[in-house]
Amino acid sequence: YTETPDYSQVKVGDVVEVYHTLSNKPNYGIVQKNSSNMLSITCNINSIDAFCIHYSHIKSLTILKAAE
Repeated sequence: YTETPDYSQVKVGDVVEVYHTLSNKPNYGIVQKNSSNMLSITCNINSIDAFCIHYSHIKSLTILKAAE
């Protein structure tokens, strides 16, 4: 039995670690937008300033720090 995470509950301002199908390494950043089954994340790690990822490409997502 597997449960599909509800990524729509991720809040703007959450600091997250995301493993996804488009990269072999995790990406870290701050959620800027969460709508239309897409997360927009801003980061300064791995030479990526920002990226958008569709929920279907997320392998795992960990909230490292919840938005205040």
